[in-house]
Amino acid sequence: MAGEVDVNAMDANVDLSLQAAVKDSPSFRASVAMLEDDIDTLERWVDQLCKAIRLTEPRRGFPRYFARWKRTRLLAGQPPLGIGSQQPNLADPDMPMQALHIFADSLQATHAFNAKLVSDLEGNLLQPLTNLLRDDFRELKEARRANEKGQDKYESGLARYAASHKAKEASALREDAFQLYEVRKAYVRTSLDYTVKILKFR
Repeated sequence: MAGEVDVNAMDANVDLSLQAAVKDSPSFRASVAMLEDDIDTLERWVDQLCKAIRLTEPRRGFPRYFARWKRTRLLAGQPPLGIGSQQPNLADPDMPMQALHIFADSLQATHAFNAKLVSDLEGNLLQPLTNLLRDDFRELKEARRANEKGQDKYESGLARYAASHKAKEASALREDAFQLYEVRKAYVRTSLDYTVKILKFR
């Protein structure tokens, strides 16, 4: 069907596995970059959603406000001073008060329902999303920084080794190769750790 996204086809194009991480193939790096973009987009969306939910929090004070409002002289069943039984032509002492009570009760019930909805949103949606931002996304960011640092260090060491003078003594070349091997081993460890975290997050 036109416009639909084939998730299976997308997953088939993502070369993200522990074996691919060890090989450090171009397709693996491209898959990681693509998933990092998706994760960044998701993080921004979750953050904006949390901000939108937090904007509704002040509404929880409305029911208390209307409870105080109901206790005012007007809504307590007492007409304002100067209007009442002594001046029956100005206001019926019964009908307006009943209408005002019905209106106040309906308004308070409406805002109490909204406050309950906001409270449920906070407990069932806002808090889990906040935990996701604080824990999962932060953990991914830390692993991403470690992976990028290890990758830069490995690429720098690889460039130095490739540019090293081939007329060096065999012992010096072996030492350079061993240092490069250690750098690559450390990079593979951070890459594997990052890959596991991405797979777990997905």
